[in-house]
Amino acid sequence: ASNCYSLGDAGACELTVTGLQEYGTDKRVALGGCRALGNLARNSGNCAWLGASGACPCVLRVLEKHSGNSSVACEGWLAISIMCATNAGCRGRFGQLDACLKAVEAIRIYSTNAGGHALSGISPAIENLALDRSNLTKLLTHGVIDALLEALVEVKTVSIEAALFSTLSVLCT
Repeated sequence: ASNCYSLGDAGACELTVTGLQEYGTDKRVALGGCRALGNLARNSGNCAWLGASGACPCVLRVLEKHSGNSSVACEGWLAISIMCATNAGCRGRFGQLDACLKAVEAIRIYSTNAGGHALSGISPAIENLALDRSNLTKLLTHGVIDALLEALVEVKTVSIEAALFSTLSVLCT
């Protein structure tokens, strides 16, 4: 975590957001940038800065640009998960940006064995989005339970099924 703070203090947060905004259409930049966002967001100060400086809409745009790419989806949703776990402001911003609907849609897109890898990022993002009661209501309204159950029928990978069951249990509390 101390490296995250040092990197953030040295400008890595700003450079990552700017890099994703300018070059996020490139798969390599999308993968590395989303991974960097998630790691930088593990520090609460960095995460607050990222949330206030456009990282939330930026990562959602990257996910949209790379729809169908399970590797980018996994990294992008993991970044969202970490940002939502670390900072309530980020949870609220993602909720305002329709991330709840996009998460439910992403479950449906990637709930095949070929795309199942992405679900290991989407599941924890849903759990952390749901820490905000308003987001939980949105997730439920958009059909997250049905989407998770459909994914459980389709995906036959134990680690992905475990993640989906974890998400279901969080949503039930």
